[in-house]
Amino acid sequence: QPFIKVGSFMAEKLHQRSGPRGLQLYHQNGAIKFFADYVKLYQGDPSFPANLRFSHAFESRIAKWDQAWAKTYDSYVRQLWITPYSNLDEIEARLRKTFSGSEIYPNLNRNITAVTWQLILEGDRQRAARLGQLSVDLYPQSDLALALLGVVKVLFREKERARILLKKGAELRGGAPVFARGLNSYARALAESGRVEDALELLFITTDLYPNEATLFETIGELYSRTDNTAKAIEFYKKALTLDPTLESAKRMLEKFEERP
Repeated sequence: QPFIKVGSFMAEKLHQRSGPRGLQLYHQNGAIKFFADYVKLYQGDPSFPANLRFSHAFESRIAKWDQAWAKTYDSYVRQLWITPYSNLDEIEARLRKTFSGSEIYPNLNRNITAVTWQLILEGDRQRAARLGQLSVDLYPQSDLALALLGVVKVLFREKERARILLKKGAELRGGAPVFARGLNSYARALAESGRVEDALELLFITTDLYPNEATLFETIGELYSRTDNTAKAIEFYKKALTLDPTLESAKRMLEKFEERP
């Protein structure tokens, strides 16, 4: 509520200066420009109350960010939309050059990671690796970027590198099981696309990170059952039920195996 009150006051002052059309531009230009323009507004008015100004430290930070944003949020970045058919060489070169040395820059990670996953499912490991590495380099605090590059490393059979990336992603999530469930979903999707061995490898690494997440072991059991490795399927279904006796699907699968002659 305090933040909304402050923002509303700032918006009203900027509205008085430039009108509704000026305010609409902040939807495109972003919050940094909004703050920077407010600071410039009151700096040009000696009578502006001191209690409605920001600190000098904050003003300096906003000025620095405003310069960085003007450099990095250029026309190319504003119009950029990456697809699996984009020229990744050009995109990588432009983004690395444009964002280099800047403390802040636009967050394109949702688009980049979505395309990385598309390339993974299409089996284009090389381009997925290229885009996945770009995502991690630009957004090193993104657990999603780390997870997808980890999946790519699994596809390349770089097990230890994959483990390092996935472990870092798990740590960023604070060990929350939602990260494990996301990797479980990726493994299932890989299996559906015919990459059962890759899916199993991803799951084995994930179980090392989350040894008490029952659904991971249930999925491993399911994948082994698809490959007619009954002994392994039973082993992992039992492991899943040891961790969570309420998994009805695992119970049903074990019953089916027991009914077989």
